[in-house]
Amino acid sequence: MKIRNFYYILLGILTFSVVACEEANEWGVDTSHDRLFRSTKFEVKETNPTSALLSFRGVTNATKYVFDFSEGDSLLFNNIVFTTNILADTLTAYNKETSEVKTEYHVLFLNLNGTTRYSVRLKAVDENTGMESGYVQLCFDTTDEQIFTTVTPGTTNVSLNWQADKKATRIEYGELVKTEIEGEEAKTDTIWLLRMSLRQRSNKPENW
Repeated sequence: MKIRNFYYILLGILTFSVVACEEANEWGVDTSHDRLFRSTKFEVKETNPTSALLSFRGVTNATKYVFDFSEGDSLLFNNIVFTTNILADTLTAYNKETSEVKTEYHVLFLNLNGTTRYSVRLKAVDENTGMESGYVQLCFDTTDEQIFTTVTPGTTNVSLNWQADKKATRIEYGELVKTEIEGEEAKTDTIWLLRMSLRQRSNKPENW
């Protein structure tokens, strides 16, 4: 008798489970979460005075990737200097994997300024549906760029020469100062005295 009752109870539970599974889910859905996933990897591979090589992993269904570059801040994006759109079908995989989310891409960005901090953010876009991913972001510093070919000092000025295809954006003047402290070995430091900003290219010596 007990075994038969147990059988009926078990049959009732299974019947309820089947009915429950067939019922439609009527819970509300937050449409703000209906979007592409973020890239699972975004990093700097190499920096030079005027360029940076960035690496990222692909995003499923993305037709393009959008890069925003902000200059002079750390992930604040208060000074976006340029935005670049790269179509997904123009990219060549650096490390091709079986799935897009594991495939790695490298992109070289040129025409950056030397000795500058950049913040970069990346999002994926599906142009067919209008869906976008959230941002992933990073920051890096470009290295110093020395473009002078010759430096000729004069009595009250100095002539600086550089190639016509180069652009000087900043000139800094420094003096070597020796500091002597009693009982310690003298130290020599560079004291930067002046910073000059230039706005145009030149193929002639600049007197300064």
